[in-house]
Amino acid sequence: MILGIDTSNYTTSAALCRDGRIIADRRKPLEVKKGARGLRQSEAFFQHVNNLPELLQGISFSSLRAVCVSDGPRKLPGSYMPCFRAGEDAAKII
Repeated sequence: MILGIDTSNYTTSAALCRDGRIIADRRKPLEVKKGARGLRQSEAFFQHVNNLPELLQGISFSSLRAVCVSDGPRKLPGSYMPCFRAGEDAAKII
């Protein structure tokens, strides 16, 4: 199985694939306070860190062949958003 993790802005996501098929797709939208225009990166990071244990619960990590993770908004020098670190760190721990 392959685990995919995405912690870009506004949704924490995790998916499991086996033999080229998605067998689990879990998502949790980030909460934006009513009237707010969005989230600061620090708040998005915090919510992702809190969401990941719930989304990854029940996954047998010993059965994984690989872990994939989104690591930035674009593949350009200097393109960086801290919220991606939540997924990167989770992938490293796994």
